[in-house]
Order: sequence, then C-alpha cells, then structure tokens
Amino acid sequence: NAFVDVKITKDINDFVTLDDTGKFSLKIHEGGNVNNVYLRIDDNSLLISEYFISMDTQVNTNGQLFGVGERVSNFFIPEGIYTSWSRDIPDPIDDGKWPGKNVYGTHPVYFTRANSGNKYFWGMLNLNSGGQDTKILYNGDLGGQISHYINGQGIFEMYFFLDHKNPELAVKSYHKLIGFPLLPPFWSLGWNQ
Repeated sequence: NAFVDVKITKDINDFVTLDDTGKFSLKIHEGGNVNNVYLRIDDNSLLISEYFISMDTQVNTNGQLFGVGERVSNFFIPEGIYTSWSRDIPDPIDDGKWPGKNVYGTHPVYFTRANSGNKYFWGMLNLNSGGQDTKILYNGDLGGQISHYINGQGIFEMYFFLDHKNPELAVKSYHKLIGFPLLPPFWSLGWNQ
C-alpha cells in the first residue's frame, strides 16, 4: 500500500496551526512562516450533516489552479463548478457552468502557486471517491476560494504537498503518496486499444 510506505520528513507542526480553544480554525502555512497561509478552514466553513459533507476553504493562489479531475479543456481551471463522479464519459466539456459536468474520473487533487511569501507551489488531495462538486472562485483575502460538496458519503481525508520551488516537485511528492503510473506493454492493451 503506497499510503503506508510514505515517510514524513518534516515536522507537521511547522506547517499546521490548529485553534480549537474557541472558534475552530485550521491553517496550513509555509514551513516555519505562520503568516503565509496556504489554506484556511474556519468554524463556519465546515458542515457535516446526515446527508452530505461540505467544506469551504480559502486558498493562497496566484489565480492559476490546475488539477481537479481528468480534463479535456483548459489546463488552468477557470472559475466555476466542477463535478467529479466516475461516469466513464470519455471527453466531457467541463466549462464550469451550473450544473457541473461529470469529468471522466474522480481525481480530487489540485495544485497552485502561492501568491505571497516565497511563492512556493503547493497542492491538496481530498482522497474521496464519492460524487462531489468542487466550486472554484478567485476571490477572498488569500486569492481564492474552493468549496467541496460531497453527496451522502465519504470523509475528508486530506493530504498536502507543501513548499515546492517548482510544480514538478509538487507533483512528484503527490506521486510518492499515491504511487507512480504503470506503463503496460502495447500488446496487452488489446486489438482496439
């Protein structure tokens, strides 16, 4: 299992500030710099009900977010709502307009570059295969807002890839967690592949 083999090389306390003394607040920030917040979840941004789970996050972004499912349109994600639910539609046009279109597979990971501090690249994986809507807006005091609405099932199991000087290193740390893709031999793909 790839998730068991990952070794944490830095102290989590250098990147996370949790305040549960009064109102709940979770901040993921640049290593050793609590003033440069990558992601913030406040007490009014997390909703857990009998029927769904919802989380609103403020994210530090330069307005160029990429990831969130297998996409066939723009590399950088424009503002909008994107639905992730594996319906095996080979080439969905995910234009971000309501209602969200189902992308090919459930792959809820995104990467961006911070707009402040050392301007490192960072990313987040929300490991959940349930159907979910992801709403992306480029506003707020950190530069962006991402809302995850998960219908009826699942948990928020979040993994962060922090403080990378280029996007390749952020993606490599993501692959260290989930494993690297397999390149099968051509003959094994079958006649019509």
